[in-house]
Amino acid sequence: YSFGAVLLHHDTKKFEITCYSDTAQEDDVTHLLRSHVGNWRRTSHLSNDELLSVIRADGIDILVDLVGHMKHHRLSVFAHKPAPVQISAWGEPTGTGLKAMDYIFSDPILIPPAKRALLTEKVADLPNYIGFWSPEPVPEANPLPALTRGHVTFGSFNRLSKVLPTVLQCWAAIQ
Repeated sequence: YSFGAVLLHHDTKKFEITCYSDTAQEDDVTHLLRSHVGNWRRTSHLSNDELLSVIRADGIDILVDLVGHMKHHRLSVFAHKPAPVQISAWGEPTGTGLKAMDYIFSDPILIPPAKRALLTEKVADLPNYIGFWSPEPVPEANPLPALTRGHVTFGSFNRLSKVLPTVLQCWAAIQ
């Protein structure tokens, strides 16, 4: 959802996009994204060496990683530098640690200028790092519940293991 709008709205006269999809089970969103790019390669069945060969054969100029260190990542493919320019974007917002990764998309809040020397990648700031795209229309927001209830209610879309006592204490201290 961070990269969907880029695929749907890119300038097809200036950019030819090839996607390497490790998605094992495709859905309507996959089909929508596929319909807006020049080439779509299903790669979940390929070994890292096979994927490396495919990328090199495609002659990719700029290779963008959207997974980072998440499960089933392909960072070992990036380590072999199959493209002249390689970018980490939206998958690992604080760097991959790979010398073969040239850039990381970020902003001055996510990676403060004083911390950038710690990264292997050069930071390329975007005007809006955390964008949102949805394949479905987004409904209008409901009125703020605090206006009728007289107090703020917190919600968290995290694993319960992340809601630690210190987190609850911080939330309780907010007035």
